[in-house]
Amino acid sequence: MGRKSIKEQRRKEIILSFCKVAERTGVERTSLVQVAKEMGINDSLIFHYFKSKDELLLEVNKFLMEKYLNIYEGFLEQMNDYESLVSLIDTLFSTRWSELFEDNLYYDLYAMIFRHSVFKEGFIEVHNSLHRKLAQILHDAHEKGIIHISNPHHTAINIFTLLDGWYFHLVLIEEEEILAERTQRIKAIVYNMLGLKISKEDVI
Repeated sequence: MGRKSIKEQRRKEIILSFCKVAERTGVERTSLVQVAKEMGINDSLIFHYFKSKDELLLEVNKFLMEKYLNIYEGFLEQMNDYESLVSLIDTLFSTRWSELFEDNLYYDLYAMIFRHSVFKEGFIEVHNSLHRKLAQILHDAHEKGIIHISNPHHTAINIFTLLDGWYFHLVLIEEEEILAERTQRIKAIVYNMLGLKISKEDVI
């Protein structure tokens, strides 16, 4: 038990160090030797826990997506009323996502799906986990009569499609007023999907 715990801790330390280096130099240019230097250890120790950089990258991606999933946890326990659902939507379409790690790290990892089929499979797996978690929240909200939707899974995928598009705007648009206006319109579409009647003040 203790040995397994130590192994998991070391792997997490390596993942965090990789992210730190990759945010500065880019994923493709970050080597395991650089990660070892960042940690002040011999690079052979890195290979003891990860057989290759590709294996490490898969775990990095999984780790980052788990951080995304943690955003949902509180809503799973507290989805009891309209205000809880509004709070969830506000959180999804906020800068809280981009505060988890640097944007360049996420997009570097995303770009790798075009070059590595195994990595693409891993990326799809963790994103499907995000979809399932949101679908579960929407299903619970439907069961409690907060919203009325016919297919929580399809609705979750549609919301994520809008979220991906919104995140693109978040990265590119520097004018706060333009971004706020587009965010308002996208959130209004989400509310409409969920069959919620809202005032203009609710979509901010």
